[in-house]
Amino acid sequence: DLLDTINLVAEVEELAADASSKARGVVVEAALNHKRGPTVSLLVKEGTLRTNDVIAFSSTFGRTKILEDFRGSEVRSAPPGTPVLMVGAEQVPLVGDKWKVVATVEQAQLFVQEEQKKYGEKREVLDASEGAKIVNVVLKADVAGTLEALHTILRGIESENVSLRVLSQNVGEIMESDVKLASAAHALV
Repeated sequence: DLLDTINLVAEVEELAADASSKARGVVVEAALNHKRGPTVSLLVKEGTLRTNDVIAFSSTFGRTKILEDFRGSEVRSAPPGTPVLMVGAEQVPLVGDKWKVVATVEQAQLFVQEEQKKYGEKREVLDASEGAKIVNVVLKADVAGTLEALHTILRGIESENVSLRVLSQNVGEIMESDVKLASAAHALV
């Protein structure tokens, strides 16, 4: 009954996506698989996403090497409104990140650089009180959703004597570079 109502509203309002335009959408979930590399769950909002398309996120880019549907079956393309799992990103993008298909890897790199200039690197101090000791933290998690949850929980901790500073937050295994950063900044991992 709900599906019929949605279809009726879409028909009356003439809601339709252009499947022939360049694909764009949003990141639903992202993780680092030790065998496949970054895996990204995408929702295609507009256009058709195809294998070998170059995708630009605000934080990274990549080429769609593998596309899988919700059953885990490999597909060659994903039309508008389709959730799909993509393998081929250079790094794990942020959950909620908007993405778009671009013509070349160079255009994707340029887009990422522009986005990073706009927003910069976050090294935020969570609820700093005057005279409080600042504790540096390096956050790592298995998937982006868990990372966001950890960040939200840390933001909710209130203390007059201690404030937290997130130096780095990434998805994946703890690497030597994370340990070196934590060691240099006297941070917790």
